[in-house]
Amino acid sequence: MKKIGGFIFKLLLRLLSLFPNSLINLIGKSFGRFLHLINLRRKIVTANINYCFENFDTEEKNKLIKKHYLSFGAGILSAAKYWFRPQAFPKDKVNIIGLNHYHEAMELEKPIIFLGYHSTHIDEILIALSFNLKFHVFYRPNDKSGLDSIIQKGRENFYPCIPRLPNVDGGNLNKLIRHLASGENLFIAPDLDFGKQSTRFAPFYGKPMATLTTPIILSKEANATVLPLCYNKSEGYINLEVLPAIQFNQSELDNCTLMNQTLESCINKAPEQYYWVHRRFKTLPDDQESIYK
Repeated sequence: MKKIGGFIFKLLLRLLSLFPNSLINLIGKSFGRFLHLINLRRKIVTANINYCFENFDTEEKNKLIKKHYLSFGAGILSAAKYWFRPQAFPKDKVNIIGLNHYHEAMELEKPIIFLGYHSTHIDEILIALSFNLKFHVFYRPNDKSGLDSIIQKGRENFYPCIPRLPNVDGGNLNKLIRHLASGENLFIAPDLDFGKQSTRFAPFYGKPMATLTTPIILSKEANATVLPLCYNKSEGYINLEVLPAIQFNQSELDNCTLMNQTLESCINKAPEQYYWVHRRFKTLPDDQESIYK
């Protein structure tokens, strides 16, 4: 039965890929409205937005939540189209600035860590980036193996993937260090909450956030250049920006704060497109109550 269900799901996605972008966007937003209506992770989304945007009034917060679900739904379906029809990706709908920072980094003949973050349009973003930058993507496989197979195969039409190993102490970090040491570039989005291990609490929207120190460690161990990326989607165009290289110092707190400030400034350009469905603030200081109660 699972195989039949998987076949039908894959068939529907393949059929969807034949639709024009305008129709996919319309269907995607309708899907997002449905997800909002049935309260899919709405408690998490609401808690995240309340935590980060305390200065917003109730109406502004509700508007942002609704816009997030529209963007979330549209992003899912748009990604599926290009997994099955990679040739249909509109390269003429990509704007990119800051490539000089990439070229300068390449001249150093050192590996590059592209520092990204989770977005509702992350798959489209990575496809657009792949036409301009060279990198592998480190990602967490989907819990459903059948769906993950579709996702990984679709993504590898554009760029190589490095799946995260499950429950291996130090295994993922060593794997990434070896990858960078071989001279290959890497895209990572470290804005996930994996607990207190390898994290430092640093300010994010004025609140403490468990921030992974992985980019700092990788940069040091592999002697890599760290280039932050900023991106969003607007009126059908993918907007990309390569920011100047981050210069880490000896203070983990300073470095994590710098990464969070960069992330915050990018989110503020299109806050509805950040991936608010994650329990991003699952880990908090011991004296602070969970925001998800």
